[in-house]
Amino acid sequence: MADTRLKVLVIDDEARIRLLIRQTLQGEYEILEAADGTVGLQQAQAGKPHLILLDLRMPGLDGLSVLRRLKADPATAGIPVVIVSAHGETDHLLEGQQAGAVDFLIKPFEVEGLRRMVHRQLTLED
Repeated sequence: MADTRLKVLVIDDEARIRLLIRQTLQGEYEILEAADGTVGLQQAQAGKPHLILLDLRMPGLDGLSVLRRLKADPATAGIPVVIVSAHGETDHLLEGQQAGAVDFLIKPFEVEGLRRMVHRQLTLED
């Protein structure tokens, strides 16, 4: 039987962050994961997630580059993207917002805050 839960793609190079997000959300959502920006873009196109949680600082293709590519591709442009970053500097957040991010979650985050934010973003999509 196919999984009918909404899909959340987590693009983050930190395995412990992916694990925390997966453990927090997996009961309610189907979780897709990518450890780098290139794989994240492939997952976004192939997996058709309903929401993307995106780290800004990753080796190789960084989060802002991933975000710009997602928004430039008609196949992924409509997927809401939330930036999840330890870098809460205003310039990074503003740059992410200008590139198309719908929200921000600053690391370290409370798991309940993560749940509420994901629910809010996915409810907005309905």
